[in-house]
This record gives sequence, C-alpha cells and structure tokens, in this order.
Amino acid sequence: MVKGGYSQILEGLARGLDIRKGCPVAEIRHGGDGVTVVTAGGEEVAGDAVLVTAPLGVLKAGSIAFSPPLPDWKTDAVGRLGFGDLNKVILEFDEAFWNPELDFFGAAVGGCTPGEDPSAVRGRCFMFWNLHRFSGAPVVGTLLSGASARAAEGESDAALQAAAMALLERIHPDADVPKPRACHVSRWGSEPFTRGSYSFVA
Repeated sequence: MVKGGYSQILEGLARGLDIRKGCPVAEIRHGGDGVTVVTAGGEEVAGDAVLVTAPLGVLKAGSIAFSPPLPDWKTDAVGRLGFGDLNKVILEFDEAFWNPELDFFGAAVGGCTPGEDPSAVRGRCFMFWNLHRFSGAPVVGTLLSGASARAAEGESDAALQAAAMALLERIHPDADVPKPRACHVSRWGSEPFTRGSYSFVA
C-alpha cells in the first residue's frame, strides 16, 4: 500500500511526458516502416515503435485491434491466461471500532440455502483489511472474489455496504458498530480499461 494512493507514483513518472487523455486506442497498425496508433476518435499518431501495456482483460476482450493481427503464439498465450475479479468495498468511519493492531480479520461465511452454489457466497466479504494500521484513518476494506466479485459488478453500493456491515457486526458483537460516513466500491470487471483485476494460469 502507498499512503495517499498509487497515483502519486504515476504522476511522478509522468512529469515532462506528452500524455493524451480521453482518447482510447482502438487500433495499432504495425509493420516494417513503423507504427500508427488510431484512437477511438479517429486520430492517428505515427511512431517508430509502440510499447503496449494494456491489461490482460483488455487484450482478451479484443478491445484493441492489431493490423496485421498478432502472431498465433502471442494470441494463444493471451488465451491461456485467465483474468479474474477481486473487488473491494472500502468503508470509512468516524473512528475505528475494530482492533487497530490487526492487519486482517475475517469470518467464515454462513451456510448456503438449498440449491445455492457455495462458490457464489464463499468469496463475499470474507476478509477485512485494516487500513487504519498504515494510514491512521478509520478505514477498513473488505474483499469480494470469484463468483462473488462478478455478482458485485451488478449490485448497488448500498447493497454491498449492507453485506459488509452485517459481517462487521457479526465479527464485533460487543461493539457499537456505527454507520460508515463513506463507502467506495470497485468494479474492475466492468471497467473498460481493465476488464478484471488479476491474471492467473488457466
């Protein structure tokens, strides 16, 4: 974790560079005489070479067209890798009511209803991350993985906040658990510039 956010690193590295925002890449034309990057708005930028660092989810979705197409060995490698979701629900409180010395804490998720797939619930708010420990702010985050992360993409912030709060209350039965003053939810699978969170060998 980086106090103040990872964007600080990018901002430092970006100083002095010509960075163009709001013009997503739609196509990369490459050949012996250089490359041309075509944006979604139709702008063309020519160069000697291009370094493509698009997330695996973007490559798997075919969001960027390559002309000529990438070689089979490269597209096969992209196809063999998986790209999954790990979403977060971040809750900010007026003060920390949990043990400030713990890095992580959690609870076993309750049983499934008849006919329910256990994998659909076991990754739902299964672990809480004590962000207060390194930031000093009364903030805790919880994780949603696998099927739970995919389901969370279509759920409201309020529903996910309620799920996280129910577990926090269960983990801290003797504490007066207050309502959070802010809730932030990530939905990496729905983000068009990532389409997921983490790669894995499929």
